[in-house]
Amino acid sequence: NIVLLANRARTMNGANTDTSRQAVSMRRSGSTAAWDLIGLTQGSYEVYVTFAVGLPEIDPTGNKTPATGCGGVISFAEETRLATQQAPPLERRLHTTGAWDNFAREKLGTIEFRGSSATVKLTTTAAEPGGCAVVRQIELVRASQPASAPPTTATAPGSLAEVRAQHR
Repeated sequence: NIVLLANRARTMNGANTDTSRQAVSMRRSGSTAAWDLIGLTQGSYEVYVTFAVGLPEIDPTGNKTPATGCGGVISFAEETRLATQQAPPLERRLHTTGAWDNFAREKLGTIEFRGSSATVKLTTTAAEPGGCAVVRQIELVRASQPASAPPTTATAPGSLAEVRAQHR
């Protein structure tokens, strides 16, 4: 497994490291955290995100204050220079986990790496006014490889009649 920790991320566009929670704060749309991966084994990886989203504030009448809703949409993708090789990003809507320090782990999907190095980015594509999420880590778990078929030792049959007889 490959674990991408918050304190190792390059943060951009309003994302910042929240040292008290050991997480990256993704407060607004466009907030981005990036990691460089070197020495990858090519193939498919399941992607999991560990995150927290706080509760919206409640006004004195018991209603959620619309200006402080929390949550949003994140996307995770490999950055590539060639648009033709760009796979669609993995996207997920994040909802409250009950508190900004109550972390949950959810699967984003599966990503395919074709090279031995990559840059991956986690970006907030939509954020509620109260902030999207704090992300503690991204985990890449090598997807299980399909079982290989047992080896076959085929020999050419002597005649068409012999083939038909074998398949009756």
